[in-house]
Amino acid sequence: MFPVFNFTKSQPAIIVGTGDDMQDIYEEINGGTNYGILFKERISPQFSVDSTVTAIAESVKRNQASIIVADLHNPIVESAMPFLYSLVFSGVQIIDAGRLYEAIFDRIPLSMVKERWLILNTSSAVGSRRAYDLLKRVMDIVVASIIGIISLVLYPLIYLAIKIDDGGPIFISQERIGKNGKPIRIAKFRSMTANDGGSYMSNGGRTELSVTRVGEFIRFTRIDELPQLWSVLKGEQSLIGPRPELPALVAVYQKEIPYYNTRHLIKPGLSGWAQIYHRAHPHHAVAVLDTRDKLSYDLYYVKNRSLTLDIRIAFQTIKSLLSRQGV
Repeated sequence: MFPVFNFTKSQPAIIVGTGDDMQDIYEEINGGTNYGILFKERISPQFSVDSTVTAIAESVKRNQASIIVADLHNPIVESAMPFLYSLVFSGVQIIDAGRLYEAIFDRIPLSMVKERWLILNTSSAVGSRRAYDLLKRVMDIVVASIIGIISLVLYPLIYLAIKIDDGGPIFISQERIGKNGKPIRIAKFRSMTANDGGSYMSNGGRTELSVTRVGEFIRFTRIDELPQLWSVLKGEQSLIGPRPELPALVAVYQKEIPYYNTRHLIKPGLSGWAQIYHRAHPHHAVAVLDTRDKLSYDLYYVKNRSLTLDIRIAFQTIKSLLSRQGV
């Protein structure tokens, strides 16, 4: 529940803004779950500040609203801020729709992300975090070393399984995009009939390769990712962070999805916030809409990353693997 919504009964509220993200807030709040407020009306910002102010004032009076949830990143709403501020003295509470969306859905509303948001919410997240970065690096080395050494016992078994299955190579090496947009190379146990290395981009964005029988198992159990622990030890990846993407796909997404490269401000990881909560993971295909949705979770991590959040993601990852859901 959003921290300010500690009411004994639902308070009348109005919502001011447009777009799918605002609609998601409206439907979630009024969908039956008790959030402590109930939207009585939805106001779409008008073509002028004066008409928007009039519409809000009339709605507050008509519905006796004590709370206004507003998209403060909307230019018209932003221009109406002096009026919204004056309502505070009448006992009306003004809530930033972006903060409310983030608190409800654990992701960032992309429609509200602009340069100002990025400066305010990513600069502090990626800079002046030396203590956190140092401790996270130590944890990466310790945990990756322990898991890497223990997992060596599986390597001969995986070798035999892959050789018996189709006789092909054990490992594949692929280029991915890492921190600050720099290319890195990652190793994985081969789970497909070959290593396309992203060449499927010339085939309409889809691969013609198929997953092998052994590949299905090692993907399902995430065993195919074990060789990436050495990338963690080298410092090119972290255990927790946005998953690194193929360069060919990054080139597409940077053109199609605004601020996509923001996810490259930090090290990529073996597991992340999006891997836990975003279910429509695109695999070996161009998927702009799914990737745009996934970016909202990556931005949440970039903004809120901390040791507490990292530990939460780690436990959720283990829970998913043990419950055989995968991530």
